[in-house]
Amino acid sequence: GLTEGEFETRYVGLIDDITVNDGVVTLTLIDPIKSLSDYESPAKSDCRLGQDIDASVTEFSVSDVDDLSSAGGLIRLGDEIMTYTGYNSSAKQITGVVRAQAGTTAEEHKMDATIQPCVVYGPDNPYTIMTQFLSCFVSTATIDTTAFTRLASWPRRDVNYYALVSEPVDAQKLYFELVQHTLCKSWYSENQKITIAKQIAYDPARSYSTVNDAENIIDGSAQVNLHTTSVYSRVYVYWDKCATGKAGEATSYNQCNVAINADVESSFSYGQFQSTPPRG
Repeated sequence: GLTEGEFETRYVGLIDDITVNDGVVTLTLIDPIKSLSDYESPAKSDCRLGQDIDASVTEFSVSDVDDLSSAGGLIRLGDEIMTYTGYNSSAKQITGVVRAQAGTTAEEHKMDATIQPCVVYGPDNPYTIMTQFLSCFVSTATIDTTAFTRLASWPRRDVNYYALVSEPVDAQKLYFELVQHTLCKSWYSENQKITIAKQIAYDPARSYSTVNDAENIIDGSAQVNLHTTSVYSRVYVYWDKCATGKAGEATSYNQCNVAINADVESSFSYGQFQSTPPRG
């Protein structure tokens, strides 16, 4: 017959609860993707500035160094990003500081201001970044590395991605932002691994359908909406966000592209436009 070991099933992951009822053991497992919302990236810092500093200081004292890296990195103070090379643990002092990084401006900062370590992702293939990101919060055994590697190396590669995150953000939100940006779906699969797939698989032989008025639109079935409050004749796309800017605020972006439907805005149509003014 079979040995006991041949009936064993091993699970690597998070268990929320174990119950036993009439000899039946029930395991309640935790979806590792959902557990990402328990974390932030970068982690919230308790480090505080130990003195007032002006815009030229390159070494300064801090409340503690527990949240800092001895190898250096990037930190945020107010709206300024800085790099540093290390710290003196006994003196509780950050050393080798270079001010005004990532397009920010050197400023004065007051004692007790929060010193927030930043996280940099890339530049690298987005699927490599996803794998590295997930491994910071879940066991590598729960990541379907084969699926991520396959997308990273397929013929039509995505461009390399880069991001500097300067304030704590929900890790699940960050992960799915990148997943959606690459037109993918990611889920915790039946084989108990976080996997990923393109919404449309790459196929160089695929043919595409063309939609046109004559063949696909029933005559008289469409009409022009003359309700001006629901018509938009301009679309603004803001990009190149400042490292310390807020998403959704026009002034947080360095670049803006605009598409204008001049016919709609002419005196022969609405003669007006409704939109949010672009950043000057």
